[in-house]
Amino acid sequence: SILSCIHINKTFDSFIALKDATFSLQLGDKVGLVGQNGTGKSTLLKIIAGIVDPDSGVLEFGKNITMGYIPQSFVIFTNETVLDFICKTVNKPEDQVLIQSKKYIDDLHLDSEIVYRTIAGLSGGEKTKIAVLRILLSDYDLFLLDEPTNNLDADALILLEDFIKNSDKTFIVVSHDRTFLDTVVHKIIGIDQFTKGTTIYNGNFSDYLKQKNSSIE
Repeated sequence: SILSCIHINKTFDSFIALKDATFSLQLGDKVGLVGQNGTGKSTLLKIIAGIVDPDSGVLEFGKNITMGYIPQSFVIFTNETVLDFICKTVNKPEDQVLIQSKKYIDDLHLDSEIVYRTIAGLSGGEKTKIAVLRILLSDYDLFLLDEPTNNLDADALILLEDFIKNSDKTFIVVSHDRTFLDTVVHKIIGIDQFTKGTTIYNGNFSDYLKQKNSSIE
């Protein structure tokens, strides 16, 4: 497996975010991470990314895997140029990024000169598109995407959907966009709002709702 989470527990003060979260993923899995607000979805992504330490439990990764955690928005105040930011975050040289980003910049309806502008000087809409561009230019084995569809226009959304669907990499996606989850994922990890544990369901978000509702009845 590319990732195993074994008995992961996390409490903030007296608030239990995750309790005994256990699952494993294979290479190429496209997984939606779902649960009520406040159930620990972002916390779990950050634990997998190594940003937050679990209180207990074990994370096991496949050999030599690369991983990218892409939060809802990146630092807005950076005075780096778009080009510098992307080169740094996707770990590729400038000439490669310029060549690879050309097509996507057209598809995202961005001005080709945007790569030389500072991130701080971009509009909100431009920032969201640059966040998508960063995903499209990344070569991670495991992508951790926290709300990647927020504020995207239709063109950017389609690009992102196609990228995930056609990739042989592994994705864990937190998103409130049910249609997006139905389009791109084939497994769901549900975090239970009461037990704070995890259950894996096969299928997309609509399948998950059917399975979940039939288990309640």
